[in-house]
Amino acid sequence: MTTGLNTIHDAGQVCQGCGLCCSGLLFAKVNVYESDAAARRRVKLSADGPDTYAMPQPCQFLDGASCSIYADRPRNCRSYSCRTRDSIVEGTLGMDQARQNIQAAKDLLQQMEVPVQKYWDISIAKTGFRPFCDDFLHLIRFKLDQGETPTKEEHAILRRVSDVIKIVDPHFRKTGRRAMIDRAIAAIEVANNSID
Repeated sequence: MTTGLNTIHDAGQVCQGCGLCCSGLLFAKVNVYESDAAARRRVKLSADGPDTYAMPQPCQFLDGASCSIYADRPRNCRSYSCRTRDSIVEGTLGMDQARQNIQAAKDLLQQMEVPVQKYWDISIAKTGFRPFCDDFLHLIRFKLDQGETPTKEEHAILRRVSDVIKIVDPHFRKTGRRAMIDRAIAAIEVANNSID
């Protein structure tokens, strides 16, 4: 569907109501460079190698869905444009559908929060989905490589992770994790069927 009526301003309004790129959903960190002098003075950075610094995600300056240091944000933040924003500007995605995609991702993340907190006593909202996803996939792959079958809770959480990735990949940023997740789910189902 082509809308043809959207502008960069419209995309900016959707971005200001989103904040997913700063929430830890899409990135585990944002590199900050020497040229980001204003941002470097304001942010808590972690060393990410010689002369390389990074802001861990979720961003310490994410206030609701907005950036509290917007004027001083690092250049990687300034230059990032997700697939939803690009589609709005191109006129191939309407504002209402964009907001629905954003809300769907936020709802799925919220639905994951309780089982993850119950099972691991961590908060995805605080650690970020991306770091959680990477650690969780590592755990599942390790168990499968050791011939262990992940628990029912882990299988259920893996399915929820898959649901989040199914929204993120086409609408926000290709994560490269969908195939890994699908393979892990298939391996768990094969292991469960061999037990039955």
